[in-house]
Amino acid sequence: MKDVRREEHILTSMYMITFMKLHYKDWLRTYTEAKPYPYKSLLRLCQGFAKRYNFSQRVPTHTKLAELEMTRIRDEFSATFWSKYNERPLADILNADETAVYYDMPPGKFWAEIGKSAKVDVSQKHSDRNTALLTCGREIKRLLLTALTSTYCTR
Repeated sequence: MKDVRREEHILTSMYMITFMKLHYKDWLRTYTEAKPYPYKSLLRLCQGFAKRYNFSQRVPTHTKLAELEMTRIRDEFSATFWSKYNERPLADILNADETAVYYDMPPGKFWAEIGKSAKVDVSQKHSDRNTALLTCGREIKRLLLTALTSTYCTR
């Protein structure tokens, strides 16, 4: 585990299980045959092993703006929007949110030793993406979902 993380590779429970499948196939078969829920037992084993060797699950988070700056921008937008559209009936105002759906993503959580770097050697953010448009309004009883076909590959 430490060798994998030393090179800043992503380490997850699934990678640990794959390692066991490749290098300890007989032991793995014996271990899983005796368990009523073999997959859950194997995941718990990996989690306990990681904890014993001082690893914790880490999630990388990045923000481009500070929270106060985002709040200021939101408030300015709200003031501008309502000064421009305050005469319109609320039923005419729709909220449309475009959201991305990613495929073939690297895992969101991985094992890293406590107190050590959480860097990874994979710089790929996403490979395939589709866009969904969610629309709702005050008078609309259900959410409208539109899939936009803008799939592209960034490899």
